[in-house]
Amino acid sequence: IGHGVGPVEFYPDGRRIVLGFDDDTVRVWDAMLVTEVLTMVGHTGAVRSVSVSSDGRRIVSSSDDKTIHVWDAMTGIQALSIIGGHTSSVTCVVFSPGGKTIASASRDGIVRIWDAITGAAVVRALQRHVNVVSSVMFSPDCGKLVSGSADNTIRVWDLTAGVQTSVLCHTTVTSLGFSPDGQQIISGSYDRTIRVWDVSTCTPLSELPGDDVSVSSVAYSPDGRQIISGGGDFNVLIWDTTLGTNDVLPALEGHIAAKPSANHGRQIVSGSYNGTVIVWDAISGAASFPPLESHRGEVWFVTFSRDGSCVISQSDGGTILYDAASGRQLHNHHPVEEYDNQFSDSIKINGGYIVDFSH
Repeated sequence: IGHGVGPVEFYPDGRRIVLGFDDDTVRVWDAMLVTEVLTMVGHTGAVRSVSVSSDGRRIVSSSDDKTIHVWDAMTGIQALSIIGGHTSSVTCVVFSPGGKTIASASRDGIVRIWDAITGAAVVRALQRHVNVVSSVMFSPDCGKLVSGSADNTIRVWDLTAGVQTSVLCHTTVTSLGFSPDGQQIISGSYDRTIRVWDVSTCTPLSELPGDDVSVSSVAYSPDGRQIISGGGDFNVLIWDTTLGTNDVLPALEGHIAAKPSANHGRQIVSGSYNGTVIVWDAISGAASFPPLESHRGEVWFVTFSRDGSCVISQSDGGTILYDAASGRQLHNHHPVEEYDNQFSDSIKINGGYIVDFSH
């Protein structure tokens, strides 16, 4: 392919993968045959975010060119282009759970909601952040949106009224997400803590001690019974949300960015500073197979496919697809041009990256 890979996401059925590239293209791989099946051309800047609708029929992408494009996920034909909504690079886009609307956020500090079919603004621009917005996520019922920013705030928005309902302060937030039932928000921070917030009252329910250095990623398991965190002390913590207890997976030098799989939280995948990827058994805490050592540098993105059958990981040196059951490498793409990782910190807390769960 010959260019650096940026954002990546699986189709709902796990059979295809959509990727954004710094050569301004959006491309689709067949995950089973490991071949490129679609190339979408339309952006004039590096692609910073991609999202696939829940029915697998549409792809939305955003770019440094300040635009948002919607594509037919089967044919690659551009269905919609949204121009003029942002004045700077669009750092993240995501479909709502039902696919009717799209949320976008930008380095201009603005969050916007769009009709996914017409491209019309659904509510007025949400303008309260004072720095780059790096993460947006819909609540499961689509009634609320949560956004995270480099301004050290998490903002909750009522999408019916188009207004901000609360501001949650957590120093230098690195990661956030909704619980599966939409009743709670979880956030991780460089202050070494994990906070759980009540969505209805916007008050903190609990503060969990995270890693000794910082918390780089947090996420709920698909059933909401576990919270997984990874951080700078190289530990992976698993919290039981019903009992309030936690287990620590064996410390391996450099391992961060834990994430449960789609198969009811039975597996966790982690990436590392030293270039390895490990798949863990979430019950026993044992590695499912020896560490996967194919990357040439720090792994800054790992995820399971939505059905839990595959793992995809990224580093500046390339993108690798593995079989989640055996660890067998299915594909290894090393770009000729190293990916421009200037937005790596914001990408890591994007809903389409570390904190997003496959459903």
